[in-house]
Amino acid sequence: MKIGFQRSDHGDGFPLDGLGGTIAHSFSPTDGRLHFDGDESWVVGVVAGAFDVETVALHEIGHLLGLGHSSIEGAME
Repeated sequence: MKIGFQRSDHGDGFPLDGLGGTIAHSFSPTDGRLHFDGDESWVVGVVAGAFDVETVALHEIGHLLGLGHSSIEGAME
């Protein structure tokens, strides 16, 4: 697994869009890359105007493992 903070067009064919859009993306199990948008504000915990890196990482690692989105509220708790 490779995890990194990237900005805009970073060579994977899926450029990040800066503040307020896509905050991260990851690729299926055969690829194993997870990119956080380096233009966003990242924190550990809850801070207004920022994203919790642990929560977003958990979500994206689910995609790395081949999981889709759940319709069950609180599925990651």
